Order: sequence, then C-alpha cells, then structure tokens
Amino acid sequence: MEIELLWPLVQELVQSTDISSEDWAFLRQNAETLGCSEDILRAMVNARLAQQDTEPLRRIQALGQLVDALGQESSRKLPFLLEVAQTLHLSVQLVQTMVQMPRTPALRYLVRLLQSVEGLGSPSDLLPWLEEQTKSLKLPPQLIHYLLQLLEATQKKSLAYALQNYWEVLRLLDKHGLSAVEVAYLMDLAREARIADPVSQGLQEFLRLRARGASPLEGLAHLIRSFVQKGLLSEEEIPFLSELAQQEGMSQTMVHALVEAEQALRQRTPGGFGAEVLQPLIRTLLVHGSIEEPAMRLLVQRGSEVGLTRTHIEAILDLEQQILEKKAKFPQSLQPLIRALVEDARISDDRLVYLIKKAQEMGGSDKVVRSLVQIEIAAQKKARQEKSFFVPPLEQPKEDKPAPPPIPTPYISFSPSSPPEPIKPPIAEAPPPIAPPPPPPPPSSQPKTSTITTTSVPTLSSAFPKGGKFPSISHDFTSIKAFSLRSDKDIIRKAECFSREGRVHWYAFIEYGERDYVLIVRGKPDHRFEEVLSWIVSPTGDVIALRHRMQGMQRVYLNGEEGRPLDEISSLTLSPDYKSLAYIGRKGEEIFVFLDNVGMGPYLQVSNLTFRPGERSDLFFAYQKEKNCWEISDHLQNTYGEPAPYIDLLTFSPNGKRMVYVILKNRKFHLKERDSLSDPFDQISDIEFTEDSKHLVYLLRKGMQFGIAWDHEVLQMAEGISGVVLSPDSRFVAYIARIKEQQYLSIQKQRFGPYDRVDRPFITRTKSAVVYVATLHGRSSIYVNGAPEAGPFENVLRLSGQGESYAAVVRKGSEGQMVVRDGKVGNVYSAVEHLTWDEKGKQLAYTARRKGGWSGVVWNDQESDQYEFPQHLTFDDQGKALLFFARKRDGWYAVLNDTPIPDTLAKEIVAPPVYDPKSKSFAYLYRIAKDVYEGRITLK
Repeated sequence: MEIELLWPLVQELVQSTDISSEDWAFLRQNAETLGCSEDILRAMVNARLAQQDTEPLRRIQALGQLVDALGQESSRKLPFLLEVAQTLHLSVQLVQTMVQMPRTPALRYLVRLLQSVEGLGSPSDLLPWLEEQTKSLKLPPQLIHYLLQLLEATQKKSLAYALQNYWEVLRLLDKHGLSAVEVAYLMDLAREARIADPVSQGLQEFLRLRARGASPLEGLAHLIRSFVQKGLLSEEEIPFLSELAQQEGMSQTMVHALVEAEQALRQRTPGGFGAEVLQPLIRTLLVHGSIEEPAMRLLVQRGSEVGLTRTHIEAILDLEQQILEKKAKFPQSLQPLIRALVEDARISDDRLVYLIKKAQEMGGSDKVVRSLVQIEIAAQKKARQEKSFFVPPLEQPKEDKPAPPPIPTPYISFSPSSPPEPIKPPIAEAPPPIAPPPPPPPPSSQPKTSTITTTSVPTLSSAFPKGGKFPSISHDFTSIKAFSLRSDKDIIRKAECFSREGRVHWYAFIEYGERDYVLIVRGKPDHRFEEVLSWIVSPTGDVIALRHRMQGMQRVYLNGEEGRPLDEISSLTLSPDYKSLAYIGRKGEEIFVFLDNVGMGPYLQVSNLTFRPGERSDLFFAYQKEKNCWEISDHLQNTYGEPAPYIDLLTFSPNGKRMVYVILKNRKFHLKERDSLSDPFDQISDIEFTEDSKHLVYLLRKGMQFGIAWDHEVLQMAEGISGVVLSPDSRFVAYIARIKEQQYLSIQKQRFGPYDRVDRPFITRTKSAVVYVATLHGRSSIYVNGAPEAGPFENVLRLSGQGESYAAVVRKGSEGQMVVRDGKVGNVYSAVEHLTWDEKGKQLAYTARRKGGWSGVVWNDQESDQYEFPQHLTFDDQGKALLFFARKRDGWYAVLNDTPIPDTLAKEIVAPPVYDPKSKSFAYLYRIAKDVYEGRITLK
C-alpha cells in the first residue's frame, strides 16, 4: 500500500471542504489502485484540510485520525507520517509517540503525549483531544486535568500543587484499579515533582487502609508518619494534609497534633518516659469527643513505642478528661495515675518528673506527690511480702549457684528546695538573613552615574555592525548598579521598569534556591517570602502585591505591608486608577472582602469584586445575605437595588455613572439598571459600555440561538456570536456571526459575507473603518467595511492596528511572508515578527529575516543593518527614535536608530525598556554576572 503516491494528489485536489464529486471519484479510483481503504483516504483529506487551520486542536486530531486509520501499518509508514506532520506544523516527537510508544503503562504514554504537544497551544484548547486519548486508554477522562496540573507543578517546583494533584491522580487510578506498572510510573512522576518516596508510598497505603476498613484517624496517622519519615514537614505539606483531613471529617487541629506526636516520637531519645510525647494528641482527641476504639488502638500502638501500656494510657486519659472538664481535684485525681506508674515498688526519674508537672498543672505541690509515691511504693512492697508469705518455697536446684546481687530501687527523691529542672524545647535555628546589595562607597567617591563598558564581559568580541540606515540621533548612555544577586544561578522571575513625570522606578522579584523569594524595590530587599503563589503589579508601579504562603496560611503583601493570615485568597483586583487593591479571603467558613488589606465582613459568599471608575475608586461587590438572597454593597456598607436570588456580571460605565448587573427572575436572566429590567433571556454575558458611556452592548442566548443587543435592542440572532469590538467613537459595534456553518462580519444590523472564517476586526480611531481578515475557498483577504482591500493570500498570520493605520503579516504561496500596511504590500521575507507601532500609529517597525543570512529591523519599509535576533522594539513619544536590542554571542547590546551602542553590552536584558517623555530617555534593567544595573539612553 503505497499511500505516499496518493498524498500529492490529495494536496492538489483538496483545497476546501467543497470537493467536487468528480475529484472525489478520481481520488477513490487511485486509492483503490494503491490498495488504500476509504477510511485512510478520508483521513488524508482531513489532514489536508487541517493544514490551513490555525487551531492546533484540529491539526492534531487530523494527524491522530490518520494514524488510527493506518493501524498496524503506521509504524511502516512512519516517514510518510513525519512528512504529513511537517505540513501540519506538528512536532516529530508527537508522531513518534503516537506510532512507536507502547500504550502500557498508560500514564507514561499520556505524559509523553503532553510533552509532544507542548507549545502548540494552551492545555485547555487541547483538552477535548486529550480526554479522547485518555478514554481510549480506558482511563477516567478527568484524569488528564490533574495530570496536566501535576506536570505544571513539576515545572513550577510547587510541592503543594504537586501533592494535591498527585493525590487526585492516585485516587482516580485507585478507583479504576491501579496496576503494578502504573504504580511504578506514578512513583517516577512523584519523584520528578519533588515528592519523596515515603510520601507517595504513604498516600498509596492510606488508600489501601481505608479500603480495608481502617478508621480515618488511623489512616491519617499512618500517612503523617510517612511524611515525617523523610524529615521535618515543610510549609507546603501541612495545608495538603489539613485539606485531606477535612475531606475525611477531621480538623486541622488533629493534623497538627498527629504531626507533633510523630515528630516527637522520631526525635525522642531512648529510655525516657513517653507520656509527654503523646499528651498533645491525647488532649486533642479528648477535645473532639470521647475516645472510641480506633483512637484507643492508635494510642496503644504509639504508646507501646515509648514504653506505655494500655493501663498507663487509660490512667492518663482519665486524668486528662477530668482536667479538661475542670473536675480534677488534687491529690485525689492524681492518685490513680500514681498507682499505674509505680510498678514493682519502683518509679523512674522521668515518671516522677511527669507526675510533678501534672500536679503543678492542677495547682498542687511536688511534696504531696512525693508522699503519695512513697505511700504507693510502701503499699506495693507490703503486698509483695504478703504474697511471698503464702507462696511455697521453690525447689532448690541441684547445683548451688551464687544468688544475684539485689537490684537497687531507681527512685531518687527531690527536696522541696530543688525542684526538677523543666525540659527545655530545642531552639529553632533562625533563617539566614537576606543578603542585601553591597553597600555603596562613600558619597565623596561614588558618582551618581557610572558608564558601563564592554570590558565587564571579556569573553565577548568588540566588533559591531556599522549601522547608519535610519536617521541618526544623538544620545548619551549612563548606568548605575541597582542590586547584586547572591550567585549566577539565582533567577529573576520578574522585573519591570515604570516611567512617570521624569521619574523612572522599578521592581524585581528574585528566587534564591528553593522556597526563598525576595522582592526588591528601589534597589533594596523589600521583603522575603517562603512561597509566592502569585503577584499583581499596576502598570504605573504604584501597587505591588504578592499573594504568598507563610506558616501554612495565605497572606497578601501590599506595598510593604502584610495582610491578615487567611485560609484562602482569590480575585486580586486593581482599581482603575491603579492605586488600590481588593481581594476576597476565606477564614474557616467565613468570607471577607479586603480593600488595601483592610477587611470587611464576614459574609456567606462574595462575588463580582468591581471598582467604580471616577475620581475616587469605590469598591462594589455582590454578597450572599442568606440562602438564595444576594445583594450589592460597596466598601462603605451601602446597599444598592433589591435583593435577588442570583446576581452576576456587575459592570460600570467608563464615567462611573451607570451600573448594570444580571439578576435571576422567574428562572430567566434579566439585565438590570436602576429600576429597569431587560427582556428575559436564557443567558446574558459579555457586558460592555461604549467609551462615551452612552451605549450598552451585551450578548444573550434564547434557546439554541445566540444574539447581541445594543441598548437592549437585539441586533441579530445566530448560531454563534464572537469577536465583539466597539468603535472608538462609540457609534457602533462590529462582531462575527455564525449562521449555518458560515461566518459573517456584521456592523450593527448590516452583514457582510458569507465567509468560511472571519477573524476579530480592528476599528480605526477617528474614521471608524472596520478592518478584518476573512477566508473564502481556502484563501484569505483583508477587508475594509466589507470591501476587499488586499489579497487573496495563502494565509494572514497577524493583524495589528494603531490610530488610523493597520498592518498584517501575510503569506503568499511559496514566496514567503510580507507586511501589508494600509493595503500596500511590502517586501518578501522568510519570517516577520514583533509588529510595533508608535503612539500615533504613524511609525511601524518589525523584525524580519531573509534567506541568505540577513536579519534585522524594518522601519517604515527601510531595512536596518544586519543584526542577530533583534528584540524589544520601542519608540519614543514622537516616533523619531527607535530602540531595540540585538544579540552578540552570549550577550545583548542596544541599538538606537540603527546605531549600535557597544557600552551597553550585557549578559541579559532583565526588564525591557520604557520611554520617559519628560527626561527624554529610555530606561531598562540589565545584568552582568551577579550585578544588575539600571541603564539610561538619553536623547539629545
């Protein structure tokens, strides 16, 4: 079956889904000649149709269909499949995985698939195909979600996230029937995610214990022992255990008691009395109710490890119960425990110390304890003597042997003037201090700026391109050291520069090793974190907030201030003026709203955290007053509107004077504004005001039809509405409507089309021209207000616009890629990237490569000198200066208007440049070895 010969015919005859009957008969005839089944032919046709599809899901599905159709022949047709994958822009690894990878263990095959499609699109876009693959392996489809998150946790080095998702994967596979090969590979995944073997094995054993009928307490105790076995628990592991305990109906307090007990058992030195080790656990169990048999079994088992018998534990439990209920009386309540601890008329020092501590806890004296102990010793000696009096003498052995020496009683008395010294807990070693940047020299010897020369990187060559292709502009370059890292291996996770009114400021977020994060602001270590979960920074740099975990709780660190410790934090929201931050926090069962770390509440539930634009950014939100009763409030506790069983999509107009939201009434959704209600719909979404705040647009659904409304007037109903764009002059809305598998570009009620596909439009600022890309019969063209302006092209890769101009990267046949600007087609290049506009939309620059070796920057159709990997294209406010960076061996240097600046050579550009109009300078951060500098290129 030489299907390779059929592929060129498919490529030639199949240009769209509308294949003529004549062409289809021709293809079938040749397929039969080659022994190719109709299933394989249809799979090849689908692969051809998917070539032009920009969605990776469609291309991957087409390749998978072809592999499935070939069946056992796929391995022999691997070269042909690699050719098809290349035309579909898919990786070689994906084909090799589909064809050559064994399906057992299934987990390994799924992970390899995920690695093969990495970079082709977001995992959510590929989920339908991934779920199909999971089902084909006879695994639960929801498994792929947790597997994706487990791999993500491995990349992020987040142990808490890894534990959570490893547990979910394990539970699903356990319900499915976990085979030995899957267990072995799952252990490998756990190791890659930094989960220790005792932990992963402990989770597996926990499932087995629960399946065999063990109590949640016993199962959790076994699991915690496996965690402690590898060493001290980290702050990432405690929340996971607490959540697992909550699922099993146990409290976080119980988790901490079990952890404390296991750690004490592990660290305990042999020979001492073990009651103090188990005391926190005993008290926690008593607080949570009577001691049932599972709890007693656990205490007896743990007690046997420290020399406690069931009698000891029952006596300790009885005393602790009386103390807890405040019924204990000294010394009567202590006497039963004394009788249990004095054995064979003896008591050891550690048991006596324990009894004295219990007496002090009850308000008694150690003198009375000693007296009771001596009385009990005397009583046991007397009982032993009486017992020996009635026992007949033993028969003497035939051989006389010397009697063993008498065993001394190990009782040591303490005088009242010298009580036993309390046991001191070990002192925890303090964490190492944050290494601040090296101190600057004295002011007399430290200039404000210091120029950095290329001698800082001696391995780099001093030869640079000559440049000179763009209009020349004079400049100065200065730099100053911002801060220093601890080592070359430190990672700068995020850094940004901001410019405002002649003042440039920045921040940097650094990771030192594992779980050691530092925020640097204004050149100094601002704060240190154990684990950073997320961060949000305003475009002006006025708000720098990080959500982090500390001692098992979450906090928000906002501009130098720590927020309240909470169980969970979500919905971090910036105000429109970028000066305030709001978020939702949960503490136990209570929900709070926080504005700049100041809390409000508690509430049952909170949603729709929204700021109202205006001079003062007021915070609004919806909260649940009681079951099926929601209301809108602001941060001053003022309420708005009437309570409703459902409130969502709270939205303000740009001027802040109009507020709308969705409510549920008579099982239908209405859009409410003050006292007016829209018509009822099955769904309302995507609410948006025009820039002048006069008009309102939203999407809706009636049955299986979708629509778009302008000021509550339904403009159009269709099978799908997408790509909604409001005109900058607030006069109309443009959108894409899908009707019977065809798409239309619509402006208000006017439709243009039909097309096979339409991309989201761009609307110019003042002329309000609607520019969009539409595909018809496999060819794409650029349209303006419904009329074709440029094309057709093989494909339109990107559409970009600013002000009154637009530009698109297009591909025409085998010629290459070109830029179409306002209908004019530019030069041909092998690749075009980074379309960059100035503020007014009059200047356009982009990076390009041409076969034969040239690569550089094109500015308004003028090519620069040759540069390697140019990036970070940035215009000044007048569009007269263009800055970018190019690579030279292992470093990067700045180029201004095609003039290289050798002094800027650095190992890494840490924060891309920003332009400050007041000082007429570009500012950015760059790195040389361990030092990070703030660089300035000032225009003259």
